This record gives sequence, C-alpha cells and structure tokens, in this order.
Amino acid sequence: MSSPNYQNLLQSVSRNLATLRADIPDVMKGFGEMARAATQDGALDKKTKELIALALGVAAHCDACIGFHTQALAKLGATKSEVEEALGMAVYMGGGPSLMYSANAIAAFTEFTEAAPPRFESRRPVTPRVAAAAAPRSAARTSSWARSLASRGLRLDQFGCFPRADRFPGQGKQAGYALHVTPIAIPINGHQLSFFKP
Repeated sequence: MSSPNYQNLLQSVSRNLATLRADIPDVMKGFGEMARAATQDGALDKKTKELIALALGVAAHCDACIGFHTQALAKLGATKSEVEEALGMAVYMGGGPSLMYSANAIAAFTEFTEAAPPRFESRRPVTPRVAAAAAPRSAARTSSWARSLASRGLRLDQFGCFPRADRFPGQGKQAGYALHVTPIAIPINGHQLSFFKP
C-alpha cells in the first residue's frame, strides 16, 4: 500500500464536495454547522480536537479524513510528536490496520508541514537600534516577565518584543494578513498589556 499525494487527494475531494454542496445544500450546510460546533474551542482546544479526529480517521481507514485533519494540524502548529502520540492511541485501539493508516498519516503530516510557510515574522526588523532598546532590561526582570507571559501561552522574541501575530504569509484575501487573532489584555506589574494572540 503506497500513501497517496494528500494535497492532490484533498483537491479532488474538495471538488467533489462542491458538487454535493450544490446538489444537497441542506445536508452539507448541516454537516458544516456540526463540524464548526464540534471543532470550536471549549474544554478542549482545536488542536486537541483535530488530534482526536485524526485518530478516528485512521481507525476508519479514511484517507481523505487523514488528509483534511493532518492539514488542519499543520496549520494549527502541531508537532510531529503530538501527532505520533495520537496515532499511537489509534494503533493501540485499532491494531495492524490502524498502524498501516498511521504510516500514511505521518506521510500526510510531513507533506503539509513541509509545504506550510513559517507562522511568525519578527515584529521589527533586526537592527542595532532594536537590540539596544531591549538591552536596558535587567536579565532578572526580563526573565520574570517572560515567565509570566509564558505561563499565559505567550512569548517574547530574542529582542524582548512580542512575535508578530497580525501577519502570516499566504493566508487571507491579501497574502500576509491573518484573519483569526484573539485580543488579549494581561495585567503585569500594575500595567495592562494589550496585544493579539493567534
């Protein structure tokens, strides 16, 4: 069994789904609404839900499901280790056949992660002025601030700046601008920091 080219497979399936959307719009609209409701952030985040969906796609031996969910995981920034652990559970529950489709899932994930553009750009160009602006912070203060941000799922780059969350290459109507960012306000040392988190 050879693994399919998942980008080509998804293009083909998407064309066929467009036919179904035209022919049975109520069913397809209902399925789309169910998918949106099931995948929205809740007690589990979207990435965890996509890992579950990938494991179910492997157990069902569904190559198109594997393709769509590995593509989503690549876009959500999942790591190969996270995908492999989810696949390990699929193999545990589904045995040898799930192992064969897990091999395809890793091939699909690799295909989509190699094709994916980098997620972040630096907020400012790397110049001596930018480095000098970050230099006055003491190492202890910067470290404590960075730990406080990291505990909230945020990080500073090597210059003490937030990574740029308002630009992603290749997404949106005009390449380079993200459509999905979440405003965040965090109180730190008596100040309110406001910025966006992807």
